[in-house]
Amino acid sequence: MANEMQLHDLFAALIWRRRMILAITLGGTLLVLFAALLIPAHYTATGYIVLTSSGAADATVPLSEQTILTKVTELGADSLLRRTAENLSRDPVFQAAEGSAAGERRTPGDLLRAGLRRILPSFLSPWRTVRACRRVHANDLRRHLNVGQAAGSHVIAVHYTSTDPMIAALVANRVTELYLKTQTEQRQADARRTLAWLDLRIPRAKIQFENDEVAIQDYRRAHGLGMVNPVAASDQQYTDLDQRLLSAQAELAADRARLSRMRAGALDTPELDTLRSQEAALSLQAARLSTSLGRNNPRMRQVQRALEVMRRKIGQGAARAEAGLREQVRAQENQVRTLQRQLGTVQSASSDTRLRELSTRADAGRQLYQGMLRRREATLEHLQTASSGFEVVSAAVPPERPSSPNPLLFGPPALVFFLAGSGFLAVILERLNSTIRSEAEFSAALGIPCVGFVPRVQKSKWGRLHQDLLDNPHQPYAEAIRSIVATCLLAAEGRSQLILVTSSLPGEGKTTLAVSLATYAARIGRRTILLDMDFRHPATAREVGRWSEEQNLDLLLRDRPVSDAVQRIPALHLDYVPMGVAARDPMYLFSEGRITQALDALREKYDCVIVDTAPLLAITESRLLAAQADQVLLVVKWDSTARKMARNALDLLRRAGVKMDHEWCAVAGVLTQMDLRKQARARDGSMAEVLKFYNQYYGDVSEWDR
Repeated sequence: MANEMQLHDLFAALIWRRRMILAITLGGTLLVLFAALLIPAHYTATGYIVLTSSGAADATVPLSEQTILTKVTELGADSLLRRTAENLSRDPVFQAAEGSAAGERRTPGDLLRAGLRRILPSFLSPWRTVRACRRVHANDLRRHLNVGQAAGSHVIAVHYTSTDPMIAALVANRVTELYLKTQTEQRQADARRTLAWLDLRIPRAKIQFENDEVAIQDYRRAHGLGMVNPVAASDQQYTDLDQRLLSAQAELAADRARLSRMRAGALDTPELDTLRSQEAALSLQAARLSTSLGRNNPRMRQVQRALEVMRRKIGQGAARAEAGLREQVRAQENQVRTLQRQLGTVQSASSDTRLRELSTRADAGRQLYQGMLRRREATLEHLQTASSGFEVVSAAVPPERPSSPNPLLFGPPALVFFLAGSGFLAVILERLNSTIRSEAEFSAALGIPCVGFVPRVQKSKWGRLHQDLLDNPHQPYAEAIRSIVATCLLAAEGRSQLILVTSSLPGEGKTTLAVSLATYAARIGRRTILLDMDFRHPATAREVGRWSEEQNLDLLLRDRPVSDAVQRIPALHLDYVPMGVAARDPMYLFSEGRITQALDALREKYDCVIVDTAPLLAITESRLLAAQADQVLLVVKWDSTARKMARNALDLLRRAGVKMDHEWCAVAGVLTQMDLRKQARARDGSMAEVLKFYNQYYGDVSEWDR
């Protein structure tokens, strides 16, 4: 049951503040949509380049994942971005595109920004047209540039995002273009450095080789060996074996190097070259398909399976080639060991070791010189044919659709967010609310019974409310007054009743209630008199339209009977005692007992004495009058008066001696100016709900309730 009540209170709070919730939700959502429309649309252009086998540091080494990632990192390097920024800053095509970007309108947000740009002053507008002389900064490129590997292939995708599609495509292509140019220039610079080193070393190698040849000739002449090489047979055999050993060692070293490269995957056979060419073609095809098709596309999966089969064939071919090369290396090692043994045997019988050393050094110098010449020719050819090692798969084109989300997509999340936030705020405000809205809350908060409520009425339509009781006895206001009178007067069983109407603060409707109660009591045949006992701000005269030129308080001070001040109101069938503003301190009347005497005299003559007094928290005399009343009606304004104010007023009544025990409570409460429409939404089963939803018994409530 407690949970049901808590849930009911929660929904009641949401319904109570539904206008606030609706205003916050719609206002916040519209504000978010407005802000989203002010954000410029972003376009992302993408260019694709593929890294070929010549793009590796060593053309004989196959491409690896690390190589691809290295190139991706190079494309985002600061040096390249600074170079691109400087190039774009000097490019008239880019500056023209920047200048015309603000003139093209593509989305409603662009039109909205254009309108605001025309309305706002230039120094307040956050959207300023980019001037042709404005420089591009590397930081701007870094924020909007994204480089990555496409679908695990050898293809690198270069993305650039801008508020203008032409600029996005131009920058993406410019970054790619400058990177390829940089790679080409770097390779050419490496080739030039190699050529410069070779041009420096080749003359030295030639001089060294020629000096070794001259030394051999001088040695032969000095030892009478002649110019036809009359070396002993053992020396000739030693020379032949030495050359064969050098050749065998060179071949062994070459085979071992080939075996090492093959184990590292850096050496291919003609068969493997064919397979790798087919693999590269499949990789390029997969990269191109990935730009237009998804990974789950049947054609894409077919190409991926063919690529996997080709890679298995490459692995099997590499294994066979490696096994054959290992056998060849073993054979070369056996041949080298055999030649070394034969050379050792011949060396012991050699006749001229010095000549052999000179010949060996001369042969080595000749080979070094010839190798440098071959390397220079290869480097020169590489310089003339140097490339970046990349191929452009697809250049970036201006995108037709924005890559940023549609501004309308921000609407549903914003709607949910503000709806939940406003609902939470409504619950918090309801928890913090300290006013009273129902008869049940009145009794629970103040501990006194609530005899009824008074609905809010449009006075401008019906005139004075007490007059409307006579003209429209079946309206909700009349029914509310009827209920209060039935509770307070009819239970008196013929005894004279002195009812004091007061409140805790001014402006809560006590005077209107007092006049209405007196009017209705007179209507049902009770001898009724209305007293205005507000000595500071009398207000009943304003309600009934009767004014007194004489200060009635002065009459009591001169020991004249109160009956001298009674006026008859024939239209309302009741008597009335007006009260002007007191010129003297009214406490004299209480101290000498004249107020008590006057009230007792009226009790004997009238069935019902209705006294309108000042607010309890403002005027002292009201507490003294309350102690002499048979019934005190404490008026509390609906959804306005704080509970602590009403409690303080009750505490003053207790200290004044007014009975408020469980057996008999001389104080009762009345809620005034209740909005029937709002209160009926709470669905608390009160009379307000009956008046609102069953108004066929009372008339049209909309005529009474705002």
